[in-house]
Amino acid sequence: MTRSTSDRPPIVAPRESTDTDESADDTASDPLTSHVIGSESGSEAVAFAGDATNVAAVRRLISETAYASESVLLYQTRVRDCYTLQLNYVARDDDGSPDVQFCHVIRDAEVDCERDAWGHVAAAVRLPFPDDEYSGLSIGTGGSCGRIPSRYNESEPA
Repeated sequence: MTRSTSDRPPIVAPRESTDTDESADDTASDPLTSHVIGSESGSEAVAFAGDATNVAAVRRLISETAYASESVLLYQTRVRDCYTLQLNYVARDDDGSPDVQFCHVIRDAEVDCERDAWGHVAAAVRLPFPDDEYSGLSIGTGGSCGRIPSRYNESEPA
């Protein structure tokens, strides 16, 4: 997980310049909501806000991914300042698409936070299958971490 201490989200993607855009702002960045990295070249486009936390860990996860058999999901959202995201589970739906579920958890007691303030948090999740094995994915967040749905716990029939 990475978090920013400002109004700017922790993960940003470089804005593609166009021939019609002649502003000096071509190198500005837009925030991500979700993005799947499926190759080493795709990982090079990931950029971080100056105040993002845990950047080295996220970069390491991205760079150490074996893209022939894995992919990386980047997911970013706003959360209350005293909460963070936690990965609840990753599963595959019947059609083979990833189903990634997060939950909100209260941050450690020693973390200084403002109860009514909001911030941004981003997760980098290594998925155990390459991005060419699926055409879509589901991402959800819940108020609390729950059990994994039984449909994902059932064994395949023999």
